Amino acid sequence: MFTSGIHRLRVLGSAAPSLPRAGRSLLPLLGAARPRWLEQKILPGILNRALHEPLACGDLDFLTGRRLGISILDIGILWVFTRTTGGLVMLPAQAMPEVTICGRTADFIHMASRREDPDRLFFQRRIIIDGDVELGLHTKNLLDSLEWDDLPRMLRAPLLALSGFLARENH
Repeated sequence: MFTSGIHRLRVLGSAAPSLPRAGRSLLPLLGAARPRWLEQKILPGILNRALHEPLACGDLDFLTGRRLGISILDIGILWVFTRTTGGLVMLPAQAMPEVTICGRTADFIHMASRREDPDRLFFQRRIIIDGDVELGLHTKNLLDSLEWDDLPRMLRAPLLALSGFLARENH
Protein backbone atom coordinates (compact mmCIF):
# COMPACT_ATOMS: atom_id res chain seq x y z
CA MET A 1 0.00 0.00 0.00
CA PHE A 2 1.22 3.53 -0.77
CA THR A 3 1.24 4.89 2.78
CA SER A 4 3.55 2.14 4.04
CA GLY A 5 6.29 3.34 1.68
CA ILE A 6 5.91 6.90 2.87
CA HIS A 7 6.13 5.77 6.47
CA ARG A 8 9.24 3.65 5.81
CA LEU A 9 11.00 6.50 4.02
CA ARG A 10 10.24 8.95 6.84
CA VAL A 11 11.61 6.51 9.41
CA LEU A 12 14.64 5.37 7.39
CA GLY A 13 15.56 8.73 5.91
CA SER A 14 14.90 11.05 8.82
CA ALA A 15 18.54 11.26 9.92
CA ALA A 16 19.90 12.65 6.64
CA PRO A 17 18.38 15.92 5.42
CA SER A 18 18.32 16.24 1.66
CA LEU A 19 17.91 19.99 1.24
CA PRO A 20 19.27 23.10 2.92
CA ARG A 21 17.42 24.00 6.13
CA ALA A 22 15.72 27.08 4.61
CA GLY A 23 14.58 25.11 1.56
CA ARG A 24 13.24 22.21 3.64
CA SER A 25 10.90 24.50 5.57
CA LEU A 26 9.42 25.95 2.36
CA LEU A 27 8.95 22.70 0.44
CA PRO A 28 5.59 21.66 1.95
CA LEU A 29 4.23 25.10 1.10
CA LEU A 30 5.44 24.70 -2.48
CA GLY A 31 3.67 21.36 -2.75
CA ALA A 32 0.41 22.71 -1.35
CA ALA A 33 0.43 25.88 -3.47
CA ARG A 34 1.21 24.32 -6.83
CA PRO A 35 -1.40 24.72 -9.57
CA ARG A 36 -2.47 21.15 -10.42
CA TRP A 37 -3.93 22.20 -13.80
CA LEU A 38 -0.54 23.60 -14.82
CA GLU A 39 1.24 20.40 -13.74
CA GLN A 40 -1.18 18.35 -15.82
CA LYS A 41 -0.45 20.47 -18.90
CA ILE A 42 3.32 20.83 -18.57
CA LEU A 43 4.72 17.75 -16.82
CA PRO A 44 3.50 15.10 -19.29
CA GLY A 45 4.96 17.16 -22.16
CA ILE A 46 8.35 17.37 -20.45
CA LEU A 47 8.35 13.63 -19.73
CA ASN A 48 7.23 12.72 -23.23
CA ARG A 49 10.01 14.85 -24.67
CA ALA A 50 12.63 13.50 -22.26
CA LEU A 51 11.50 9.91 -22.91
CA HIS A 52 10.84 10.33 -26.64
CA GLU A 53 13.20 7.57 -27.77
CA PRO A 54 12.09 4.90 -25.25
CA LEU A 55 8.45 5.76 -26.03
CA ALA A 56 9.05 5.46 -29.79
CA CYS A 57 10.92 2.15 -29.38
CA GLY A 58 8.17 0.66 -27.22
CA ASP A 59 10.37 0.48 -24.13
CA LEU A 60 7.58 2.04 -22.05
CA ASP A 61 4.78 -0.15 -23.39
CA PHE A 62 4.83 -2.11 -20.12
CA LEU A 63 3.13 0.96 -18.55
CA THR A 64 0.16 0.83 -20.94
CA GLY A 65 -2.95 0.66 -18.78
CA ARG A 66 -0.83 0.56 -15.59
CA ARG A 67 -0.60 3.31 -12.96
CA LEU A 68 2.84 4.49 -11.87
CA GLY A 69 3.08 6.91 -8.96
CA ILE A 70 5.96 9.26 -8.29
CA SER A 71 5.87 10.57 -4.73
CA ILE A 72 8.11 13.46 -3.70
CA LEU A 73 7.76 13.15 0.04
CA ASP A 74 9.36 16.37 1.27
CA ILE A 75 7.01 18.41 -0.92
CA GLY A 76 3.94 16.24 -0.42
CA ILE A 77 3.41 15.53 -4.13
CA LEU A 78 2.05 12.38 -5.71
CA TRP A 79 1.88 12.23 -9.50
CA VAL A 80 0.28 9.22 -11.18
CA PHE A 81 1.06 8.41 -14.81
CA THR A 82 0.03 5.83 -17.36
CA ARG A 83 1.07 5.06 -20.93
CA THR A 84 -1.41 5.59 -23.76
CA THR A 85 -1.01 5.55 -27.52
CA GLY A 86 -0.26 9.28 -27.28
CA GLY A 87 2.53 8.85 -24.71
CA LEU A 88 2.61 9.33 -20.97
CA VAL A 89 -0.37 11.06 -19.42
CA MET A 90 -0.97 12.27 -15.88
CA LEU A 91 -4.01 10.80 -14.21
CA PRO A 92 -6.37 12.72 -11.92
CA ALA A 93 -5.22 13.36 -8.34
CA GLN A 94 -7.52 10.67 -6.92
CA ALA A 95 -6.05 7.87 -9.11
CA MET A 96 -4.49 5.09 -7.04
CA PRO A 97 -1.10 3.94 -8.33
CA GLU A 98 -0.24 0.26 -8.66
CA VAL A 99 3.33 1.08 -7.74
CA THR A 100 4.84 4.20 -6.25
CA ILE A 101 8.44 5.30 -6.42
CA CYS A 102 9.00 7.43 -3.31
CA GLY A 103 11.85 9.74 -2.47
CA ARG A 104 12.93 13.22 -1.59
CA THR A 105 13.35 16.10 -4.01
CA ALA A 106 17.14 16.12 -3.86
CA ASP A 107 17.41 12.36 -4.41
CA PHE A 108 15.21 12.48 -7.51
CA ILE A 109 17.18 15.45 -8.86
CA HIS A 110 20.52 13.76 -8.17
CA MET A 111 19.25 10.59 -9.83
CA ALA A 112 17.96 12.44 -12.89
CA SER A 113 21.20 14.42 -13.25
CA ARG A 114 23.29 11.25 -12.90
CA ARG A 115 25.02 12.63 -9.79
CA GLU A 116 23.71 9.57 -7.89
CA ASP A 117 23.30 6.01 -9.12
CA PRO A 118 19.65 4.84 -8.94
CA ASP A 119 20.71 1.42 -7.60
CA ARG A 120 22.71 3.07 -4.83
CA LEU A 121 19.73 5.26 -3.86
CA PHE A 122 17.49 2.20 -3.89
CA PHE A 123 19.81 0.06 -1.75
CA GLN A 124 20.36 2.94 0.69
CA ARG A 125 16.52 3.17 0.95
CA ARG A 126 16.57 6.80 -0.18
CA ILE A 127 14.36 5.79 -3.12
CA ILE A 128 11.68 3.26 -2.21
CA ILE A 129 9.46 1.21 -4.49
CA ASP A 130 6.11 0.46 -2.90
CA GLY A 131 3.34 -1.68 -4.38
CA ASP A 132 3.89 -3.83 -7.48
CA VAL A 133 7.65 -4.24 -7.05
CA GLU A 134 8.11 -5.92 -10.43
CA LEU A 135 6.53 -2.94 -12.20
CA GLY A 136 8.58 -0.55 -10.05
CA LEU A 137 11.87 -2.32 -10.72
CA HIS A 138 11.12 -2.45 -14.43
CA THR A 139 10.53 1.32 -14.36
CA LYS A 140 13.67 1.99 -12.29
CA ASN A 141 15.80 -0.16 -14.57
CA LEU A 142 14.45 1.60 -17.65
CA LEU A 143 15.19 5.02 -16.18
CA ASP A 144 18.64 3.82 -15.14
CA SER A 145 19.36 2.70 -18.71
CA LEU A 146 18.63 6.12 -20.21
CA GLU A 147 21.66 7.90 -21.59
CA TRP A 148 22.33 11.39 -20.23
CA ASP A 149 23.06 12.70 -23.75
CA ASP A 150 19.64 11.50 -24.93
CA LEU A 151 17.88 13.90 -22.57
CA PRO A 152 16.88 17.20 -24.18
CA ARG A 153 19.51 19.87 -23.62
CA MET A 154 16.85 22.14 -22.12
CA LEU A 155 16.52 19.62 -19.23
CA ARG A 156 20.19 18.75 -18.72
CA ALA A 157 21.48 22.23 -17.83
CA PRO A 158 18.85 22.99 -15.15
CA LEU A 159 19.18 19.49 -13.67
CA LEU A 160 22.96 19.82 -13.42
CA ALA A 161 22.73 23.31 -11.93
CA LEU A 162 20.12 22.29 -9.36
CA SER A 163 21.94 19.09 -8.46
CA GLY A 164 25.19 21.00 -8.00
CA PHE A 165 23.47 23.57 -5.80
CA LEU A 166 21.90 20.86 -3.63
CA ALA A 167 25.22 19.01 -3.31
CA ARG A 168 27.03 22.19 -2.20
CA GLU A 169 24.33 23.11 0.31
CA ASN A 170 24.40 19.67 1.94
CA HIS A 171 28.16 19.62 2.53
